[in-house]
Amino acid sequence: MQNSRPFHFKYGEFFIAIIILISIFFIAAYHGKDGWGEQSTRGIGKPSRWCEMTRPGLIREPINTFSNLGFIVVGLLILIQIGRDENRTSQPANNPIIGRDLYAQFYGIAVIFLGPGSMAMHATHTDWGGWIDRVSMVCYITFPVCYNLARAFKWSKKTFSIVYLTTNIAIATNMAMTTFLDLGFRHDFFGTFIGFWIVTELAICFPNSPRFYMLIPALLDISLRGPSYTLILWVCLAAIPISWNNRDIKRRYLPWFWVGNTLFVVAFIIWHIGDRRHAWCNPTILVQAHAAWHILTAFSAGAFYLYFRTENTA
Repeated sequence: MQNSRPFHFKYGEFFIAIIILISIFFIAAYHGKDGWGEQSTRGIGKPSRWCEMTRPGLIREPINTFSNLGFIVVGLLILIQIGRDENRTSQPANNPIIGRDLYAQFYGIAVIFLGPGSMAMHATHTDWGGWIDRVSMVCYITFPVCYNLARAFKWSKKTFSIVYLTTNIAIATNMAMTTFLDLGFRHDFFGTFIGFWIVTELAICFPNSPRFYMLIPALLDISLRGPSYTLILWVCLAAIPISWNNRDIKRRYLPWFWVGNTLFVVAFIIWHIGDRRHAWCNPTILVQAHAAWHILTAFSAGAFYLYFRTENTA
């Protein structure tokens, strides 16, 4: 019987993640015991980009680094929930986020990855640390886009995996080229995929309506970054009719969808306050605005997980 499975098998994803995380932290501590190189030491004694004072030793920004534990905790809780779902006597139909499924596993891993990814940047102040941070952000934000497309077009798990992994490998490779070789295509992929997420959510919510709402990301582009070439992308998408194969997707937007969005918007406002150029920046205090950004967005990721679990359960 499924319920008689050993504890460590039922929560296998959780224990595997714990082992990998411990290994990563031990390896990082070993390689950083003598410092992270000349590039990392240049800012010691000065405010970092995100306000906190840059310190010597293993970790350049302790507060901004350890605040990323929020992502790890939320991601681990998601993996624990996968094991708990096995005890449910009945599973909601057509919701692969509930239960031991590839989608839930991918999402939990993506949330966890945000923690070590951001830690790499704030702890080391190196180019490779910044690259890992950006890759982790893209790995997270591409999940809801690919997941919504998979649900709408009824992709197989294999197709989803190929699209999701190929997208992230391609973007990570491009980011590596721009970071280390000064080649490639410089672009805010994280911001663009937020726009894609908005588009796919609205398409699921209003499957029979015109696609004019695809211009919403264009308005966000103008308000946040001014006129840019990505406006062309949103205008073109708005002009293309999209026919979902699955028009029966139903999700409850209250409370978790709006909780997740509210937390992210508040966190985004705080993110700007955490810049060292902001008047409120105080490099020496324990409460850092950028650390609050980490914690709030971790809770936001958890809220979106609970939102995805409402699909077809209304």
